[in-house]
Amino acid sequence: MLNFLNHFTVPGVDHVMVFHDDQDPKQFYMVPELPSLLTRDDGSPSFSLISFARDFTLLADKATALPTAETEGGLLQLTTCLEVSQEDQQKIRQHIAGGMGRAMVPRLSGRRLTLMPAASLVGGDISLSYPTWVDGKVAFHLFPSGGATFIKAMEGSEKPSLVSSNLASYTALLGQEGLRLIRNAVEEGWSPGTINYTLSFVARIPNLKVHVWGESHDVYNEIKEHCTVVETYRSDGSTRTYRYPQVSSLTELRNLSSALHIEYDLGDFRTAAASGGEDPTKAIEDLVFNIVQQMVIEKFLSPGFEPGLKAEKLGTDPLAHGGGERMPGGNQLWLKDFEQRADATIDFTFEGTTNFLVEKHPTSELFAVIDREQVKKSIIEADLSKPYFTLLDVPVQVTADFDRDPIAAIKVFLEYDQEDEKGGGRKRQVEEFLFDSNEDRYFFRVVMARGADGTPKDEYTYRSQIIYKASAKSQDLAPVTTNDRNLIIGYDQLNCVNVAVYWGAIPADAVQQVQVSFRYPGVDLPSATADVVLRLDAPQASWFTYTGDHRSSEYEYDVTFFMTDGQRVTLPTQRSSTQRLIMNAPFEDKLRATFVPQGAFPPIASIVVTATYTDGDYEVSDVHSFAGVGDTWEWSVDLRDRSKREFTYRVDVTYADGSSSQGEPRTGAEGTVLVGDVARDMLQVEIVPTLLDMTKWKLVIVRLSYDDGAGTTAQHVAQLTAAPPDPAALKWVIPITDATKRGYTYQIQAYGNAGERHMVDPTPSTDSLLVLEF
Repeated sequence: MLNFLNHFTVPGVDHVMVFHDDQDPKQFYMVPELPSLLTRDDGSPSFSLISFARDFTLLADKATALPTAETEGGLLQLTTCLEVSQEDQQKIRQHIAGGMGRAMVPRLSGRRLTLMPAASLVGGDISLSYPTWVDGKVAFHLFPSGGATFIKAMEGSEKPSLVSSNLASYTALLGQEGLRLIRNAVEEGWSPGTINYTLSFVARIPNLKVHVWGESHDVYNEIKEHCTVVETYRSDGSTRTYRYPQVSSLTELRNLSSALHIEYDLGDFRTAAASGGEDPTKAIEDLVFNIVQQMVIEKFLSPGFEPGLKAEKLGTDPLAHGGGERMPGGNQLWLKDFEQRADATIDFTFEGTTNFLVEKHPTSELFAVIDREQVKKSIIEADLSKPYFTLLDVPVQVTADFDRDPIAAIKVFLEYDQEDEKGGGRKRQVEEFLFDSNEDRYFFRVVMARGADGTPKDEYTYRSQIIYKASAKSQDLAPVTTNDRNLIIGYDQLNCVNVAVYWGAIPADAVQQVQVSFRYPGVDLPSATADVVLRLDAPQASWFTYTGDHRSSEYEYDVTFFMTDGQRVTLPTQRSSTQRLIMNAPFEDKLRATFVPQGAFPPIASIVVTATYTDGDYEVSDVHSFAGVGDTWEWSVDLRDRSKREFTYRVDVTYADGSSSQGEPRTGAEGTVLVGDVARDMLQVEIVPTLLDMTKWKLVIVRLSYDDGAGTTAQHVAQLTAAPPDPAALKWVIPITDATKRGYTYQIQAYGNAGERHMVDPTPSTDSLLVLEF
């Protein structure tokens, strides 16, 4: 049987406690301290995460916005175990075969305890196995209080298998937030859950009596700071073990906690050491210490976090250890700010017999037992909107106007007949629908057969029968094979044409009415030709005709625009098969020009502008008269061809004396057009009074005048006083028609403070700077 007093760990396999058998020197038992995931036959861990997108068609149809709901979820499945890998078992065997570091191990013989060299007890083949598990529990904690958007349901083993490696399986249905949190955890490298085992097995010890008593509150506060805790984590393929402020011996525990009283009786222990043997007292104290430590931990500080314990109650970061460093886990033992109280008297007695029940608590984070890359490989993405059985669901409609058209009813016959090449047999469905109202709508539904590659066969056949109002004889149309998922049977499938025509973007100030002449070629029926007229007050018309045996829906039409000025614009013959025509003006663009008069009113009495645009048989001509300089004329023309943008204009000027100037036609362009006495250049003169002593002169008058002898005249007067002059008054700018005639005259009158005067008669000049000095 397993010898509780004789256990050890192997360097490199710190997460496995090895116990020796009390009788068979070749038999050893392995107790893993760290859970793991079951390894499948292909070497992959027994872990899978199915990330699925919901079928959106179950949430809303295509005409409705999706509701505020979860659109994705997940299914997490895993199988845990307490297993020692073959690689680690080989390390254990090598350590044992090497003498276990010359350790002295206790051996039980009846009720006698003997310490003997470990190397002297082992020989031959070494047998490794697991203890005989008596009882146990296992729990998988994942988002304990996140709500339904994290975990919707969880099922799994409450008890492990209690044989060999203690298998336990779990399945969790994750909500949208739970799935995203796990996938984020994989990317960021932190663990969202823990695996917690509680297992007991039978060990053999000599007769021993241990009595522990004290007040729980005092003991808790003393032990909390120093109780031995060991946590083991696996990360990036390596194993790390953390040991925190601890008590390592019974003597130290007694000295630490004065409120905890411990007594033990060696009972029938006898010392019968072999040659070189040692006193077994130390091993016995270690046994007592383990018993008391286990009692303290079980009573006060349960391993791991209790499910549902709210983080805000703990008073510090649950993932922060020691000096604040962040580690992938945590134990309630180091949450120094967390307070809890238990006022009770401890009175615990352990009386050992030959068999002793040992309890262990292997615990690990979820992602400490599986590599992040392995998790990524284990994620399966599924789109639930892709069905395995594909339904052919075809809405069927007829666009005939039963109220206005000469059609009484329409029958539609549909048939699906396909062989399933994946073993599903023959799929056949036949339906007949009667349409006699514009609101009728039916659905043709059948589960589709599959091809050899699994793709659905979506072809079906339909035919129509037309029942006319004015005829007792119906008309049957030929069958049509299609895979259309929305079957709308229009006039093109019913051997008739029905066209609605509308007044569109047409300028009513330029177009009075529009005539559309329809023809269906090859049919000698009265309805095959028709003229319809559209006006602003009658913007809609229609044309209906039978096509006989012709299946084509293409027709011809001519369009004539009747302009408000009496002109007609006829477009070339066009062909179409649309059932809806919108007549827009035959204009592609608009030409715009702004005419601005130039010259002095008087002597100009009026300026008359005649503007003309011509494009083949299309001509626009307008006349405008200007009676003042401030008047402008914006002229616009609708263009049939946007590339033709030139126009002509003629300017006639009449003067106040009765004379006139008849202009010649000129080519114009869009933009601003200057008309009349248009200046060819500008004359600028600046008066410079800097050299005048205005303390002497109280008023200086400067008169400027211009006359080119051809009708262009201008005057300007500037007055100077002791006050600073207006800069605008010192500058004179006039337009001139002849750039070579730049001469002007100036005249000066100056009046002094003492009564003196200075006069300058009209004097010609061409200098742009008139400097005053006198």
